Amino acid sequence: MTLTETYNAILNRKERKRIRESMREVFGVGVGAVYNWLSGRTDPPEYMREKIAEIFGKTTEELFPAEEEEVYDENITNECGLPRSVNDRSSLE
Repeated sequence: MTLTETYNAILNRKERKRIRESMREVFGVGVGAVYNWLSGRTDPPEYMREKIAEIFGKTTEELFPAEEEEVYDENITNECGLPRSVNDRSSLE
């Protein structure tokens, strides 16, 4: 489960508040930054991820799965004639 999914799975309001306050104290950031991370609006900086994983009792791989890297094939183009990502299968149907 990602950071957002893990946080949302915590039903106890006091525990959710404890986590938010802990993150603010540990990283010296405001409420907005923590909210953005926990809601998935933005990702926390790389150097903070290990400590966040410790707070949640998870690994960084669990909370921050690697995103699929875009790969382009010059032989496959989009409607503008530009190389299209081979990950994009929308026009292959």
